[in-house]
Amino acid sequence: LPSDWDRKEYLKQKKELFEYEKQRQQELHEKRLKMETLKMQQASKEKRKLRKKLQREEKLKTKLFKRGFNRLNNEDVKLEGEEMRRGITRKIFKASGLKRYRKQGIPRVKARDKYAKKMKLWRRKGYKIYKGKTPN
Repeated sequence: LPSDWDRKEYLKQKKELFEYEKQRQQELHEKRLKMETLKMQQASKEKRKLRKKLQREEKLKTKLFKRGFNRLNNEDVKLEGEEMRRGITRKIFKASGLKRYRKQGIPRVKARDKYAKKMKLWRRKGYKIYKGKTPN
């Protein structure tokens, strides 16, 4: 050891070095944690994207399958021809004007007609509030 060596000075420097090293390790630890969380977030994003993509593809497959099936089914129906019994009942229903065989109305006009029907029912009931569905 050198002649001008001082134990107190040595211990003081050792303590400072230890504190510095401790702080440096703490900063590294925080940095690693940030990096890990970032990687985890990116991984979850990728998973989510992949899952969404697979769902979209699955939906498209089912849609195309249904479209193809319906197309084939329609072709079969055309080949079979129409049953007389069904044709007659369809004509009867169309003649009586059932709602499902009518063309869809323009929304505003439809709403206005519905309102008019409600008012008519309200008048018939003696101006009491009509609760319920309006008939065709």
